[in-house]
Amino acid sequence: MARPAQPTSAAAAAAGRTPPPLNRRLWRTPLVVGICFGLGYGLTHRLLALQWSGFVQLGQSFDVRPFPGTTLESLRQKFGAEGQAIRGDLDLMELEARNRKAEAQARLQAEEEQKRLAAPEQPLEAGLPAEPEAAGEGAAPPPPQLPSPAPPSP
Repeated sequence: MARPAQPTSAAAAAAGRTPPPLNRRLWRTPLVVGICFGLGYGLTHRLLALQWSGFVQLGQSFDVRPFPGTTLESLRQKFGAEGQAIRGDLDLMELEARNRKAEAQARLQAEEEQKRLAAPEQPLEAGLPAEPEAAGEGAAPPPPQLPSPAPPSP
């Protein structure tokens, strides 16, 4: 079977039928797509608003759960301590640590000073005698006498 030939635009114009203009067909596709997206959004919103637990399951719920581990209150109950304010001023704690360190250093210096004042003065080199003449044969010989330098010759 042979197909009938498509009428050309000139032939269609002669027959009295004109093809629809391009701008009329152009807006139909986005309109249909927009309507489909709108219906899908509306239906999804309605289904989620109904909250049918058997029909729509969104997965994990976000219930409030206790934090794992031992709480401060349970430790206080266990050891019987009264509730006290937790000190969190780090600047103050650092200043107190510096003061304690400075006091300890001052105490050590005072003790060293007392020991130094209380002990009799000892020679700097405890192993050597105070006078070299008393040493006898173990003393070092005196330094050699060198001749004076000769004047330069012209």
